[in-house]
Parts: sequence; structure tokens; C-alpha cells
Amino acid sequence: MLIYRGAEAELYREKFLGMDCVRKTRLPKTFKQRELDERLRRERVKTEARMLQKARSAVNTPHVYSVQGDTIIMEYVDGQKAKDLFLAKDTKAATAIGTAIRKLHDAGIIHNDLTTSNLILKDGTVWFIDFGLAVQGSSLEDKAVDLLVFKRMLSSTHYDVFDKVWPEVLKGYKADKAMLKKMAQVESRAKYKTKGGF
Repeated sequence: MLIYRGAEAELYREKFLGMDCVRKTRLPKTFKQRELDERLRRERVKTEARMLQKARSAVNTPHVYSVQGDTIIMEYVDGQKAKDLFLAKDTKAATAIGTAIRKLHDAGIIHNDLTTSNLILKDGTVWFIDFGLAVQGSSLEDKAVDLLVFKRMLSSTHYDVFDKVWPEVLKGYKADKAMLKKMAQVESRAKYKTKGGF
């Protein structure tokens, strides 16, 4: 069953060896040379699988069951998206989300797509999904940018609960003076750039 179709990939919920799973297939780019496109999609799938497995040592991520060409088959996480909770004005998970992001960063992983659609709450725990843009990184700036992407998403998608959620995320993250200063510097630079990134 198709559960998501985006510009980069399609996600299907199905069974794999009797287990509930998600099959994520990266979509071909018809404007690219076919062999190059196939190679890039295979490499990105392998990278995502590695990032999922590496992150799993620090935070909750789906188990990877299989990697086949441009497709990754992984555990289906049966929980609630943080997006749905926040839209319902249920903000209790905000602190735990901040704590989980800090653990991910301390493990040397920058998610690069922190949104409330990529955070699932299951049995009171935070799960990260969609590591398609994730990279290894440990610099203060890398971490600050990751947090600011999340902040910007919160301010646009969850503006009505932003004032409750964002301080709790920072509290859970235990953002110190150095982090807050770096975030302010990055935000200041972003004012002089066009839309689309920090």
C-alpha cells in the first residue's frame, strides 16, 4: 500500500518475511543520464542505510531489513507523527524531541531534514525516520544549522504552538551559550541570503 509519494521517493507499507515494513524506492530522474542516475540512487540508498544503522546506536530508528539497488526495506514504526500531535496542540513530546536530537548530534550525525513528519512518538519514545539527507558531522555549526532548520519548520507549520514547543526543544537539547551564540550567528547570516537554506 502506497503511504507516501514525494519528489525523491515512494514509500509502501507491506510485509517482509512476515514483518510489517516500509519499502522506500528512490525515483529516477528522467532529466539525468540513466546510468549516472541509477548509480547515484544506489549510492544514496546505501548511505541512508548506513546512517540509519549508525544512528541506531544512540536513538530509535527503524531496523534495516534489506538494501536492494535503489530500494531500502525497513521496519515500520507504528506510532504518531510529532506533526499530528502538535497540530492537535499536544506539545508534551517537545522536551523529549530536543533530548533525542542532542543524542543524535552527540553520535556525530546531522539529520538535515528535521521535521515533525520525520519524528514519530511510539510508547513515549522518540523515533527518527528518513535519513535520506543525513551526513556525519560534529561541528557546532553543523548542529546549529540542523536545529535552525527544525526551528524554521516549527515556526511555519506549527506557528500556533511554536512559543511552547521551541523553548522545550532547546531545554531538552540542553543548548548551552556556545550553541545559542552559533545559532544566532547563522540566523544573522541567513538574513542576507536568498530563501532555501542557511
